[in-house]
Amino acid sequence: MDVDGKENSAKKVALAGKATYAEGDTHDLMPLYYKHLFPAETMMSWLAYGNDSKKPGADQGFMQRREFCFTLEGDVFARYQSFKNATDLRTALRNKVPTKIDLGPVFNVDPTKRAAYSGSSGGGGTVFAPVERELVMDIDMTDYDDVRTCCSAANICNKCWPLMTIAVKVIDAGLRQDFGFKHLLWVYSGRRGIHVWVCDKRARFLSNESRAAVAEYFSVYKGTDASGTTKRVNLTGTALRVSQIQAHCFTPLCDYTCH
Repeated sequence: MDVDGKENSAKKVALAGKATYAEGDTHDLMPLYYKHLFPAETMMSWLAYGNDSKKPGADQGFMQRREFCFTLEGDVFARYQSFKNATDLRTALRNKVPTKIDLGPVFNVDPTKRAAYSGSSGGGGTVFAPVERELVMDIDMTDYDDVRTCCSAANICNKCWPLMTIAVKVIDAGLRQDFGFKHLLWVYSGRRGIHVWVCDKRARFLSNESRAAVAEYFSVYKGTDASGTTKRVNLTGTALRVSQIQAHCFTPLCDYTCH
């Protein structure tokens, strides 16, 4: 115990003086991040979609029906949390210090009160259920392991990223031109991929079947046949969408293959 205490004390001194830093110190710095840097106000304003104001027709209870999931230290999941405003969110972040934050759907009732609506006979006949969520698509670097010549699995280098650039350009053009979506948010996943959040109201109310159809629309990989051969879409056919044949989308590929 004495040894551990001395190590912890030395660690705190080092952090305070910013003389040294180790990867394991990240969690010690996160309370400061959540207090001063995390964009809680911007996030809540985005997720409210205008329902955080006093404008006529604004749903003042909208944000309290959005689920937040915190991954706490030790991979403990704290699901079905909701917050009225940015102040409540920031307070929870500072107190719980999650290592990861996931955004769930907007439910028909406050997810923290879901127990009262667990069955059709409870809550006046209301059943706890999701009603809307952004359309989210994930591009993972490991999806390109069969064409990457520089790295594989979780390994990433600067030569890998042109492949992701191609995917982003193709999907962005397709979502805008072929589906007519306008409000797209591209974010780095924090590991080895990129996510796009389609925030248009029409996208947020898509059914599960429609979401699967959108994903299938962009698919050029069709699995393997009985012999184990990879099956892909014929990109030289005449049925290609406009978004998939724009020349600028494929320009970075030469930069990748020619090095």
